[in-house]
Amino acid sequence: TLPELLRVLKPGGCLHFVSDDADYAADAYQLLEACPRLRALPFPDLETRTKYERKWLEQEKTIFRYCYQLVD
Repeated sequence: TLPELLRVLKPGGCLHFVSDDADYAADAYQLLEACPRLRALPFPDLETRTKYERKWLEQEKTIFRYCYQLVD
């Protein structure tokens, strides 16, 4: 849950969200955007990919990536 995430994330820490599910990504985006303690950042260029992300890329699926930083 978002309250648990905010509890364990250190100030300045980042959440990286990745999904191929458009509805799930839209819901997560609305939730993260509405949180005044989080600031959107450009998603970093990460070399590490999960097996699922590699599979999605091979299938040419749209992948939604969000990065948010705890500001307090």
